[in-house]
Amino acid sequence: MLWLSGLLLGALHAPHELLPLRHALLREPRAHPAVCSSSRAAVVDTPPVVVLGATGYIGKAVVSELVARGRPTIAFIRPGASVPVELEGATVVEGDVEQDRGGHLTEAIKGASGVISCISSRSGKKDEVWRVDYGASELALRLLAEHGADRAAYVLLSAICVKNPVLHLHSAKLAVEKCLAESDVPHVIVRPSAYFKSISAQVPNVVAGKPYVLFGDGTHTKCNAMGQRDLANLLVDSLDNAPTKGEIIEIGGPGVPITPRRQSQLIFQMAGLEPKYVFVPLALLDFIVNVFEFAERVAPSIASDLAESARIARFYATEDMIGPSNPTYGHERIEDFYSSAVSRAQESDEDLGLPASSVLASLVLSNSPLFIAGALVFGIFSLFDPLSSSPQQAATALLASSEMYQL
Repeated sequence: MLWLSGLLLGALHAPHELLPLRHALLREPRAHPAVCSSSRAAVVDTPPVVVLGATGYIGKAVVSELVARGRPTIAFIRPGASVPVELEGATVVEGDVEQDRGGHLTEAIKGASGVISCISSRSGKKDEVWRVDYGASELALRLLAEHGADRAAYVLLSAICVKNPVLHLHSAKLAVEKCLAESDVPHVIVRPSAYFKSISAQVPNVVAGKPYVLFGDGTHTKCNAMGQRDLANLLVDSLDNAPTKGEIIEIGGPGVPITPRRQSQLIFQMAGLEPKYVFVPLALLDFIVNVFEFAERVAPSIASDLAESARIARFYATEDMIGPSNPTYGHERIEDFYSSAVSRAQESDEDLGLPASSVLASLVLSNSPLFIAGALVFGIFSLFDPLSSSPQQAATALLASSEMYQL
């Protein structure tokens, strides 16, 4: 079990890169290169926008877009977090985003014209999503209502997947959405389908000559992912146009939604390689979830996080992520993104918060012998789960799990 828990939880973490930029703190500063002591003074004249989750994949693009538009911007980050170069030109403030210990978030939001919350948990665990995805965003909403400028607006980066709420993450996001709906703060909730980044984790494997991992036959799910800059533009535009009674925007990227198999074909094409695959039966994921959920019922204090990680893995490997396209926010193309990613032959260090199926697939590939053996063991144990659908179905899935093959 330990290898699988590491496999599932290992998909949920990524480091950040430290790069020089202008940096100002509302607390006792720690050393950073190129500190700009005047950047805070420049913010005072015009109400700033506060960005939560500013070091994340979308958050840093939002900061860049605000700065490019000449908007005074406060990038609020966790103490000790590495600062990406995309925050150049913003005022960077360190502080406790969850409970505001030290009052740095309150100080940042005082007089602000708005908040854009891109913050997300890194593990998807129950405790963390309620502290971060709900707690931090809800705290910022209360502070903005109390301390923000007149008509200050709030934009929440949510997700299209909350429409099928089966994870604690979904429940936490929906709880924040409910708080916004019940508030008097002008707001927009943006629910994107997926990001280009989240369906590209297997690019380095392909370039390195490894097979592409597909769950099922690779055609059971579809998505129309969005580009980083397109989504950042939408979030900033939403801040300026937030209606008093609020609005929910569901959106996907341009073009027809594509399957994981089609995604793989594009990557192989860009890499100039012949396609080769590892196929992982969907029943394997069901087995893993069943075993951990059985353990969760027996020993919730020990197994709850593992069970949720298993549910996360299955959800993002099996659910469609499709939103309506909008040509105003559909300039970036997945083909161009894949071409660039293949040229770099590696992924950068942004943390998306939760794994997409391609992240899980990469880990399956690197651990495939253990994955097969572990799945077989888990399948056998699941036969003894009195709450499973039936021994016959479990046995059928167990046999299917032994049929992982390469082409």
